[in-house]
Amino acid sequence: MNEVSRPVTPVFVVGALRSGTTMLRLMLDHHPDICIPGELEFAVPLVSDEGRLPTLEKYVEFLQTHRVFEAWSVSIDPDLDFLSLVRSFLEQKRIQSGKPIAGATVHHHFDRLRYIWPRCRYIHIVRDGRDVARSCLRKGWGGEHVDCGRPLGGNRASLGPLPPGAESR
Repeated sequence: MNEVSRPVTPVFVVGALRSGTTMLRLMLDHHPDICIPGELEFAVPLVSDEGRLPTLEKYVEFLQTHRVFEAWSVSIDPDLDFLSLVRSFLEQKRIQSGKPIAGATVHHHFDRLRYIWPRCRYIHIVRDGRDVARSCLRKGWGGEHVDCGRPLGGNRASLGPLPPGAESR
């Protein structure tokens, strides 16, 4: 069995949106042995915080309308269970790349990855929350955007306008 055909524990780049996860993912993906094709946000949203897995039927239905999944261009094997199917997506990308190590970026619910890949490795990017908020606002992601200005309790909060001079910092 050569290195490409032998799966290796995946590596996930995790962190908040606008924290630098994409830049690190792009750098790692240029390594000759590491394939990190993009965001794997579609892997975990239906997994509960306690680790309850969705039915295959419900998950496949969810995938039919998920824009990030469509961009991955991987096939759905209806004979697999949920865990095997999700793992197969990363494996398909790894094999396509010809690299021995695979991974992905995950911004939301990355703590649930442990229910799918118990031995996976994480690179957790942490950026100052003020810089993340400023970056989100500059992208126009303030107000009703699902991730900007939401406190830990889940209620939306208004960040308001940037203070004078903040845009030049």
